[in-house]
Amino acid sequence: MDDLIVAGDAAANLLGAIAPLKRAVEVRVRPRGKVTLTFALPRIRMGAWSPMETRSRLMVTRAGLPEPRHNLPVVSRTGTWLGFGDLVWEEQRVIGEYQGVEFHTRPRDKTHDDLRRDRIERGDWSVVDIVAADVFDHDDRAAKLRELAGVLGANVHLLDVMAAAPQFFAPAQFARPRRRRS
Repeated sequence: MDDLIVAGDAAANLLGAIAPLKRAVEVRVRPRGKVTLTFALPRIRMGAWSPMETRSRLMVTRAGLPEPRHNLPVVSRTGTWLGFGDLVWEEQRVIGEYQGVEFHTRPRDKTHDDLRRDRIERGDWSVVDIVAADVFDHDDRAAKLRELAGVLGANVHLLDVMAAAPQFFAPAQFARPRRRRS
């Protein structure tokens, strides 16, 4: 399921809209897979620049936190451009930054990230780093969601950590009655 939403985000970005994906699902004649596609469609968003940004967004929204927007420009209260944020909660002035191993582990990258983070935080934004373990490991996910909830001002006790786990199937698939065998 999550792979399908990741692919949908990427396709929507390439197409410049979600509407063509919706039309493709609506005109689908063969029923195989249509339930899953129909379930995924409303969860597709524009703006994600990486699969893990999509997975991070799915994790936080499934847990019950407010939905962030992808890769928005971040500006200080005085209007100074500070950068782009992977997951942005504008009202709360919070940024969730996915830190992938590929682009954020070399010393030069860490220095760049630290300078960028300092600039953003001096611009009166909070930054919360997210790594793969936060998305895929239950204990790390629970801790990260509690951290995000605290920074966002959300009630930590209302988080649904189990629902935040990666999903492999559309729940609607299980709602269909099973055929009886005679």
